[in-house]
Amino acid sequence: MKHLFFLLALFICIHSKTKAQSYTSIFGDTTTSWTLGWEVWDNYQVFGLKTSGDTSIHNYQYKKIAYQEFNQIFGFLREDTIAGKAWFLYRFDTSEQLVMDLNLAIGDSFKINVEWWMPDFYSKVDSVFFINNKKHIRFNSKIKFAKRQENFTFIEGVSTNAGFTFQVPRLSPALYSHTLFCSYKDSVQAFKNKIFNGDCFPILGGIQKQKTNSIVWKLSPNPFSNTAELTFDNTNLKECNLVILDHYGRQVDIYENIISGHVILSKKQLPTGLYYFQLISNNKVIASGKIIIN
Repeated sequence: MKHLFFLLALFICIHSKTKAQSYTSIFGDTTTSWTLGWEVWDNYQVFGLKTSGDTSIHNYQYKKIAYQEFNQIFGFLREDTIAGKAWFLYRFDTSEQLVMDLNLAIGDSFKINVEWWMPDFYSKVDSVFFINNKKHIRFNSKIKFAKRQENFTFIEGVSTNAGFTFQVPRLSPALYSHTLFCSYKDSVQAFKNKIFNGDCFPILGGIQKQKTNSIVWKLSPNPFSNTAELTFDNTNLKECNLVILDHYGRQVDIYENIISGHVILSKKQLPTGLYYFQLISNNKVIASGKIIIN
């Protein structure tokens, strides 16, 4: 009888530990950051978010999510690693949205606001699989971004390949699509989007639609803290303008009437972060690239 009670106790112990087994957290021990994209009509926004401390809202513990460049609060993200769920609360909202559920099975439905014209669109799970021991739940809905597409997927330890903003009524369905380019946990890359070749800050929108890089150019140093020199092939001494854009595609600086094959870029009052440049001659973009200011 004692032997039977011992086996029963052992079974209960093992069963309890199995039930309590947790999924991998979407957060790092100290820092987590994401690069996401939104598609708005015929334009794209690429921006960075990061964790910025903890907070309590409605008796729930959240990670504060801020913009990487200027520390303004974007929203609040929390998870339950035992249940395999995550919720996002946008800063202008009063109720959170469920953005991940790793317990769904094939055939189950989940509301996904990835279709701008169908705010209550329900997608079905078409497969469940593991990559590098991390659970993936794939749906039959497509993320369509910058003329590329892939199935919407929950990813253990990451959230989704659309990021965690896709459910917010203020951001979806007003926006066409969301995507996650990269995520880092404790400065180690945890995710990279294969359909964008792992590029965390792809050049999109107006820059991508122009025929770019028709001339040879070099920017050094890059990243830079104060100044950098852009040199390019201008043997015909054509007059050029150099336009500096932020990650929203807004013009933040311009260097006009460049005739030589070089120009000195200055940080001036620009905040630290990612920027793009367009070298324009005769109303055509002849070169473009990324600028990182430290």
